[in-house]
Amino acid sequence: GPILDGDPPSRATNTVLHSEAEAEAAVAEQAGLGFDYIKIYDNLPVDLYRAIGRAAKQRGMPVTGHLPTPVGLDGLFRYGVQGEVQHLEEFLPFVDDGRDPRLVDSIARGLARAGIAVVPTITVFTSALAQAENLAGLRQRPEMAFVNPATAATWGWTETAASRSGQPGAVSRYRRVTDFFERQLLPALRRAGVTIVAGTDAPIPMIVPGFSLHDELANYVASGLSPLEALETATTAAGRVIPAGRRLPGFGTVAVGAPADLLLLSADPVASIGALKQRLGVVARGRWYSQARLNRSLDSLAAVYRAR
Repeated sequence: GPILDGDPPSRATNTVLHSEAEAEAAVAEQAGLGFDYIKIYDNLPVDLYRAIGRAAKQRGMPVTGHLPTPVGLDGLFRYGVQGEVQHLEEFLPFVDDGRDPRLVDSIARGLARAGIAVVPTITVFTSALAQAENLAGLRQRPEMAFVNPATAATWGWTETAASRSGQPGAVSRYRRVTDFFERQLLPALRRAGVTIVAGTDAPIPMIVPGFSLHDELANYVASGLSPLEALETATTAAGRVIPAGRRLPGFGTVAVGAPADLLLLSADPVASIGALKQRLGVVARGRWYSQARLNRSLDSLAAVYRAR
């Protein structure tokens, strides 16, 4: 549902809450409209954070999103409001933006004890690094043909990516943070047994839905996960974190009675995560789509966007 935030909000499109009554009403409204999750954001104060947690629990709605700054790690572990934290970057304030790893294992153990899953979205930072190093090259990737021009227009290349392209400070920062995620934080989460769920934060600028998931899974393998463990973040782990009443039975597994959403590949993804790109076709909701048919669909989409 609409993102719930404190005052002032981190961005203008967030729903601003000022009281516990407003927090409870917002959760009730989203539940009534049929949303599955409550998403919270950066500036939510502790009292409203807890009010959202109580109201969401009463309605069986899971809470996900950012780690609000006023709540911090202590509140995250103490109050039991969130079942997930979106983005590894939420932990950067506690590790000096990736310069100080001393709290890494403590954070990981706390998440594991609390049963809080993490959606890393490392791709946000690897993409930002690529934009800073070679923006023009990134814009020439084949998958850019499948980005809706209306979406691309909201990316603000001139104000964001273009302004940091080639800037040594931007390159240094994104390289440091990406290295910290892959060498320190994600391996610590894996060691502690934290549930890791794949996600890419698309459509953040230059992150193309679908294509970016392959990049994200490759980031996990670069961080020390095996290809099988990386695959699990996008399948069985996703099934575990979605409450039973809000997912189809067997979601994320290959089993009798499970949803028939499958990839047929010409290579073994357990041997190499790159095999996911060697598709023969897709079964979506029980219907078969050959790769040739999918390619024709993509080509048609690209033609429509070129004409705009």
